[in-house]
Amino acid sequence: WEVEQIRTVYGEEALYLRDRKGFIRLSLRFGVPVVPAYCFGVVDTYKTSKFLFGPRHALMKTLGVCIPIATGLWGSAGCPMAAKHTVVFGEPLAWPCKVPGEPTREEIDRAHAEYMVAVEALFDKHKEAMGVGDRKLLLH
Repeated sequence: WEVEQIRTVYGEEALYLRDRKGFIRLSLRFGVPVVPAYCFGVVDTYKTSKFLFGPRHALMKTLGVCIPIATGLWGSAGCPMAAKHTVVFGEPLAWPCKVPGEPTREEIDRAHAEYMVAVEALFDKHKEAMGVGDRKLLLH
């Protein structure tokens, strides 16, 4: 998931889910609920850089290779900064299919939209307690 590596910004909560619907399609196909989850603290582990973003982004798009530039504790990329990580979970979400095992594009899109709303609500519900009440979850 190169896009997350190259676009992560220290202190900016963001998820890249808009074009990722495969997990929803599988959920609908096999009738398995999806549990919304969010991990607080991940974006506070490394300070990231936009240095040479254009060429690095082109390399990622062309070859699928990502060169993230990040620093952690003592300026080292190999040693993350101390950041508390907490995973929160929402209620399981399940959606019926008109034809069991064969979800339509509309069913996938509807379920995916509901999942994104649920993840954002989960973030908003817990952000004060996690010490990031001033942040907004960006959904890309």
